[in-house]
Amino acid sequence: MTTKIRTLWLLGFIGLVAPAAGCGPSHHHYDGPDTGSGACLAQQYYQVQWGIDRGPGTLPYSCADLRGQGYSVGLRTNALAPFDWLPVAYYLECNDRWTCPDGTPCNLSGTTVSTVPAGTTIVEADLLDASGQIASSAVIDPSYFDDFAMPVCDSVLAPFPFGI
Repeated sequence: MTTKIRTLWLLGFIGLVAPAAGCGPSHHHYDGPDTGSGACLAQQYYQVQWGIDRGPGTLPYSCADLRGQGYSVGLRTNALAPFDWLPVAYYLECNDRWTCPDGTPCNLSGTTVSTVPAGTTIVEADLLDASGQIASSAVIDPSYFDDFAMPVCDSVLAPFPFGI
């Protein structure tokens, strides 16, 4: 009988602790079959990686250079409000070893809100200065819209090397 009580106590404790272990947001792909669930929609966000180049003959901004500069990125999309403008404001990180696919430094990374509707695509990425003014833009060629189209139950990686 003591073993049963201990087992029930342990299972009850696990039942209380287990939900807390997974309470934070996840950046992992959801492989579940339910494409309309909240868990699926939570995986529909843009992860943006970007860097800032100061021009020919200069070094791009390093993480140390960017600290305190106040730069941010926003994405213009083809979706209706509130998904027509998506600030990159979550999970912001900087690592001087990161590069964009073209080999240019892309040392900054962050994500947009989740639940971005499937089929949404990025049409422009804007680098904003500390006052919120556009410092640089990357207008997406329509032939690349499919590369940035939001799938169902997954996120999209979007790299942007900005020049100022």
